[in-house]
Amino acid sequence: MRVLVLVLSMFLVAPASAVELADYLPDVANYDPSVPRPADVLGFEVGDWHVRHDQLVNYMQTLANASPRVHLEVTGQTHEGRKLLLLAISSASNIANLDALRMRHLNESDVGVLADGPLVVWQGFSVHGNEASGSNASMLLAYHLAAGRGEVEKFLEDTVILIDPSVNPDGLGRFAQWANGHRSRTPIADPNNREHNEVWPNGRTNHYWFDLNRDWLLLTHPESRARITQFHRWRPHVLTDFHEMGSNSTYYFQPGVPERRNPWTPLRNEELTREIARYHARAMDRAGRLYYSEETFDDFYYGKGSTYPDVNGSIGILFEQASSRGNRMNTVHGELTFPMTVGNQLRTALSTMEAADALRDALRAFQAGFWAEAQREGAKDPGRAYIIGDASDPGRANCLLDIILRHGVEVNALARKIEVGGITYEPGAAWIISLDQRQYRLIRSFMEFRTTFEDETFYDVSAWTLPAAFNLPFAELGKAFEKGLVGAPLTSAPQLEGKFAAHPDAMAYAFEWTGYFAPRALQRLLAAGFGVYVATEPATAATPDGAVSLGRGSIIIPLGMQMRSLAASPGTAAAMLPPDNRLAELTEVLGKIAADDGLTVHAIASGMTPEGVDLGSPTMRRIAPVRPLMVVGSGVSASDA
Repeated sequence: MRVLVLVLSMFLVAPASAVELADYLPDVANYDPSVPRPADVLGFEVGDWHVRHDQLVNYMQTLANASPRVHLEVTGQTHEGRKLLLLAISSASNIANLDALRMRHLNESDVGVLADGPLVVWQGFSVHGNEASGSNASMLLAYHLAAGRGEVEKFLEDTVILIDPSVNPDGLGRFAQWANGHRSRTPIADPNNREHNEVWPNGRTNHYWFDLNRDWLLLTHPESRARITQFHRWRPHVLTDFHEMGSNSTYYFQPGVPERRNPWTPLRNEELTREIARYHARAMDRAGRLYYSEETFDDFYYGKGSTYPDVNGSIGILFEQASSRGNRMNTVHGELTFPMTVGNQLRTALSTMEAADALRDALRAFQAGFWAEAQREGAKDPGRAYIIGDASDPGRANCLLDIILRHGVEVNALARKIEVGGITYEPGAAWIISLDQRQYRLIRSFMEFRTTFEDETFYDVSAWTLPAAFNLPFAELGKAFEKGLVGAPLTSAPQLEGKFAAHPDAMAYAFEWTGYFAPRALQRLLAAGFGVYVATEPATAATPDGAVSLGRGSIIIPLGMQMRSLAASPGTAAAMLPPDNRLAELTEVLGKIAADDGLTVHAIASGMTPEGVDLGSPTMRRIAPVRPLMVVGSGVSASDA
């Protein structure tokens, strides 16, 4: 039996690597031997296995510790607690003075005059976790820049390369586990093999099955918020976005379909993208690889990684590599291996830097003029400014303003009351966004209603009017705009100001359902096990401060109906016991509802109401804790779920 086990284990030993570093970087002798290669840390060559996120982080940390050219920053965490990384790679002297170098670059961009700021190139990989060739290639790129001699050293003297090695760590981890866990000792290229067919929901999305490549504008997730913060800290001249597409495709790089350029993107952006594309073409030609551009994909929706830069003074570039999914795949073009896909992504990452170096003066001039030109356009726009706000729901406005401010848009408080289009906007509940500012183009893109297009076919979204998404009143001021309307600038979204005070004579507490965060407030109560009722008919209730109106949907928390036990059901003896020590807990939760959710919580003095139904009316319905049913699994879109 022992002999049999030994024989089997011999057959199950992993095969020797079929790929070497020289396959990716031919001149391997011209690298600093003191800098660890990926295989030295991983234990396998890049492309042999799909790198896990923890392995990726470990290599980048090892590289930063070994090379004075590399600065590693943890910029945030994913929903699953994985680190979000950003590597800055430049000459050792630049890295030692990195923040001053960054500020010099920003000043050049702000002032609009070329000085001596560095060229900044951002390379971002695998926003879709199962498009893994990008993240695997990021290690080779980082090694090349950290250890390369000669031309690499010269290039880094006045260039900062920013590497985001995994835009979506949770999805990448999910996919790597699948691909590695179902790989055979003898790789199988049949598309029907289990290795190539992930189970639902697959690794494309983040922890909450959200496509992070659609979140650059709305900033719903921590990955996006961390990335946008760093983007505006650096304002790169070029930003690359590495993806994969169907296995039977070839390789794509921008420019996209010319007729689908967003009208707020300057034509010069497309011209520079086309000039950069020539370098990609030469690199792919030298390798004998098939590729295409100006088809399939477009540059319209600013919520994607390759288009958001275009409205922010950068050149955004999308790359799409035909995917091997696992280790190798049979395609209409022959067998496609994972190392081939990794090699192509590295190839265009390097051609991007070659192009940026050759076009550095043009790229710096474009960005230096971008903001000044945008502000000049905004100053001449007859719309003058937007006004936005709603006194009835500060929570809704708070969320929208938080998003807008994160994009570097200047927002001011409204200084005095004004009526526009039949709506009265009040100070403290409305804000002014002037068009005479450097983010003019971005503001117009997310505030306008556009209904005509040069080409009515889109790869993605065509419109995204943010105030409409939040159901907030807004308007162009035009001739109604006066400088006297503009109050103090906002540095952060205004604090929510709810109201709550415990009252010794209260028999119940209540809040209305009209606030943006009312559902969150209800969930706080249900999660804590409190008995909660909803008014299905309106009423006027007596409070220590006078009568208040409670509309349909208002939430009522009767103090005498609170449960001692989470297991107690309405009508049981446990449910009818006095609340005693639960009152302190309820007071704490209601305090959070006022402070965090911005709601006014009323102390109700009597169950008998001056008008409308009483609090004990059959129309007051007990709310059971929410137990949502989600339809998931095969046949359902993970994005829809």
